[in-house]
Amino acid sequence: MFRCYDGIILRKYEEIYPPDINEFVYITDDTYTKQQVLRMEHLILKVLSFDLSVPTTLSFITSYCSLCPVSDTVLFLAMYISELSLLEADPYMGFLPSEKAASALAIARFEQELEPWTQELEDASGYKLDQLKMCIQELKRTYCNAPNLPQKAIQDKYKEHRWTLD
Repeated sequence: MFRCYDGIILRKYEEIYPPDINEFVYITDDTYTKQQVLRMEHLILKVLSFDLSVPTTLSFITSYCSLCPVSDTVLFLAMYISELSLLEADPYMGFLPSEKAASALAIARFEQELEPWTQELEDASGYKLDQLKMCIQELKRTYCNAPNLPQKAIQDKYKEHRWTLD
């Protein structure tokens, strides 16, 4: 029974055009009514407090950049740097997504010859620059080592015209 409801929520969350609720009733061979299916879906979402996903580094970058606008180049460079961190799990497991986002943004600003960290960014993120030091060092190392990495998908992605980084 739970798998059916779990599937409903998953498909509604992931798909652009989720199946109609009547299809889920049909899948259960009419064991449950439409009302029962909807009630269970609501109960599951309530138990989960409607928390279906966690914020990612990318969501924090876009949030910080909406509060403290930057050029597309800085935004895309911060995104690129944060994606590079996905290739090396170990050094980044101890950092929160918000911390990695703030650090990637500081590096991107520095690389574009801007002040790496402003009071506005500190207010938006809640981080002081010295709190980001360790994460910045790791991200900078990964960023500088990117040309030597065997995985090239991220570099290839950001070479595309739409990212305007080359």
